[in-house]
Amino acid sequence: MKFRALFGGLLLAIASAAFAADELPITFNAVLSMGKEKRFGVASDGGARSAWLQIGQQFEGYTLQSFEDTTQTLILARDGQTFRLPIAGGSVQTLNTKATIADANEVMTKLRFEQMMGKLIDQQKKAMNAAAKQMLGPLGADIPQKDAEELQAKLTEALWSELKPEDLKQDMTKMYAELFTKDELRSMSDFYGTAAGQALIDKEPEMQQRMMNIIMPRMMAAVPRIQQIQQEFMQSHQKPAAKK
Repeated sequence: MKFRALFGGLLLAIASAAFAADELPITFNAVLSMGKEKRFGVASDGGARSAWLQIGQQFEGYTLQSFEDTTQTLILARDGQTFRLPIAGGSVQTLNTKATIADANEVMTKLRFEQMMGKLIDQQKKAMNAAAKQMLGPLGADIPQKDAEELQAKLTEALWSELKPEDLKQDMTKMYAELFTKDELRSMSDFYGTAAGQALIDKEPEMQQRMMNIIMPRMMAAVPRIQQIQQEFMQSHQKPAAKK
C-alpha cells in the first residue's frame, strides 16, 4: 500500500510539474493558413505581439518547433525543453488579411514620409538647378545673369509645384493599403519603429545622393560610346548623294 501510494504520489508530482512547465508567459492567438503554409500569431503576457511567425522562428526566446493541426497546439522549445501551447480563443484562417488605410498610414507615420520626401525633393531641386545652369548657359551674352537665374527659379518652381509631400503621402498610403496585407504592413511598422529602421529613414537622402555619385560617372563614361553608336546609325541611313 505504501509503495502504491508513493508511486501514485510520484506520478501526480510529475504530471503537476509537466503541467506547470507548459504555463508559459506566452499566448498562442491565431493561425494564418495560406494553402499548405501556416503562420502563427503569439503574444507575451507583457503585451508584446509577434508578426506572423513560421516554424523555426523565435519569439521571447522560444523557438516554434512544430504544430499539431488536429489539436491546434503549438510546440515550443527553449533551453532543451519542449512546451505545448494550445490555441486560445479559436483560430483565424484566411488566405489574405486585407489591409486598411489606417494600417498603411501607421507605416507612413513611422517612415516620417513627409519629412523624408521633403529632403529628397530638396536634393533633386539642387541637382536640377545645376543642370539648368548648364542649359541656360548658351542663351547668349545679351541676357543678364540675374534674368537667367530668375528664369531658372521659375522653371524649378513650376516643375515641383505639384509634388507636395502631404499630397504624395495620401497617394502612397492608398497604394500601400492596396499592395500589402495587414500583416506585411504591421511588420514594416514594427521594423521602422526600431533604431535600425529609424536610422535607415534618417540616412535615406544621403544614401540616394551617394548612389547618384556612384552611378553618374559610370553613365557619363558611356556617353562617347553612345555618341559613336548614334553617329554610325546616322551614317548607315544616309541616302547616297544623287548623281548629277
